[in-house]
Amino acid sequence: MKIAHVINTLAGGGAEKVAIQLYECLKDFDEEFIITKNIIDYKIDFKPIILLDIKKKPFYMPAFWYEKNLLKKLQNTLNGFDVIISHLRDMNTRLCYLKAKNLLKPKLIIIEQVPKDLYSKKELELIKKLYKYANVSVGVSSKVVKNLEEYEAKNIHLIENFVDIKSIETMAKEEDITLEGFSFLSMGRLSPDKDFESLIEAFKIANIEESKLHILGEGSLKNKLQKLVKGLDLENKVIFLGF
Repeated sequence: MKIAHVINTLAGGGAEKVAIQLYECLKDFDEEFIITKNIIDYKIDFKPIILLDIKKKPFYMPAFWYEKNLLKKLQNTLNGFDVIISHLRDMNTRLCYLKAKNLLKPKLIIIEQVPKDLYSKKELELIKKLYKYANVSVGVSSKVVKNLEEYEAKNIHLIENFVDIKSIETMAKEEDITLEGFSFLSMGRLSPDKDFESLIEAFKIANIEESKLHILGEGSLKNKLQKLVKGLDLENKVIFLGF
């Protein structure tokens, strides 16, 4: 059996980590890891297939032509596989579209990580129209599974994200982080859905003497959050540890 693992990028997010771990768990099969853009924040010991190399030259393509070009590349690349495992909404909907048009022959498994209340109205319309064309739909929580049922997806399964404890213990030894006093520790992508703004504001309101807030993660809101910390005069109490 030839398996393709497909995700948009390997930026430092949780779904991307799950995709890598799943790939490593299935190494007894003939498999390939395929990403749309060559954005790779994780340390990996394999070479993914990159559909669009955006780092070699200034990259700009109108959205319509980008999607058309990407769909063609996905179709040409994936039709040599028996099974496709797709991660996250943007890739799930693209591959379901190809299935709907009978342009993709392999069996398609989509993995949904996000509940519907974090999607826009436009995204939900697309999901409801296309997810039913996947052969198997996996939700990572009971809430997501319920949403998949509402989308009329087929062959739905609940499979929670797994945790590689040994790798976490190994990585923990690589950094010497001292948590002094009463410390709060939060980890996640610095993006709107994680709502670190509320966490920082609550930490200010709590005003616990000699406490510190350590934040692990990178993301699009890092500069905004750092400005918020400065504005709240918390620069010595809120520590950004990075990815």
